[in-house]
Amino acid sequence: MVNVLSRYKWLVILLSLAIAIITSVASAPASYWQPIIKRASHDRVRLVNVSGTLWSGSGQWAFQVSDTNWQLLPGRMQWDERFSLQGMKWVISDIEYKTFNRPFSVLINLTRIIVSEGTCNFPAQLLEVAGGLAHTLKPIGEVSIQWQAIQLNNADFRIQEPVNFRIDLKQMHSAISPLPQLGSYKIAGVFSEVGGHYDVTTDTGPLLIEGQGVLGSKGIQFNGEAKAVEGMEEQLGGLLLLMGEFNGRVAHLHF
Repeated sequence: MVNVLSRYKWLVILLSLAIAIITSVASAPASYWQPIIKRASHDRVRLVNVSGTLWSGSGQWAFQVSDTNWQLLPGRMQWDERFSLQGMKWVISDIEYKTFNRPFSVLINLTRIIVSEGTCNFPAQLLEVAGGLAHTLKPIGEVSIQWQAIQLNNADFRIQEPVNFRIDLKQMHSAISPLPQLGSYKIAGVFSEVGGHYDVTTDTGPLLIEGQGVLGSKGIQFNGEAKAVEGMEEQLGGLLLLMGEFNGRVAHLHF
């Protein structure tokens, strides 16, 4: 009888511990995401002003533009966790600003991490995070990014399949140029585990930019040229001089 009571006592203790652990995990605050994102992005991206839990909450994204300057993305992002036979899935959407044209998801299981295809929009000022030409021009305008589904290995976070992407830079102007608009541009490319490449073309506008770039271990690199449309050379001469090696008509871009 004593052995039966003893076993029952330990069963109650173990059950109580299990309930306590499950309750603790289920109510884990959303702030638990902050050190994870900070470490994964090498402190270039932060999740701030968070509320809710690890599984269902909201917050804002902040991006490092310079050593002392951070850009806060307008509006709040919301995430909700859903269990399925495929694994744990977080559905991410926005509440106010419509940064995402539609919700996208991040699925995590024992072998893979899958980010669904999606589209997002954000202010062009965030491009300064990438440095290079964007840091020089200090662009103002609207950026739209479209990407295919991204599959990562759960063990080492390596990209399993190439991913196509497109970036549209709409009605851009610069903080250092008096012109009301420089143009609209398109960046289309692909990236994979071993790197990637992209092409830059001009849709419309007085500032023409063309070129190619690569994505790799050395970061983002680009080679191309910029020039003014006929009749706008004088208005764009100063800006072109700042953009690259300027020969009087064309600025050669290398970064």
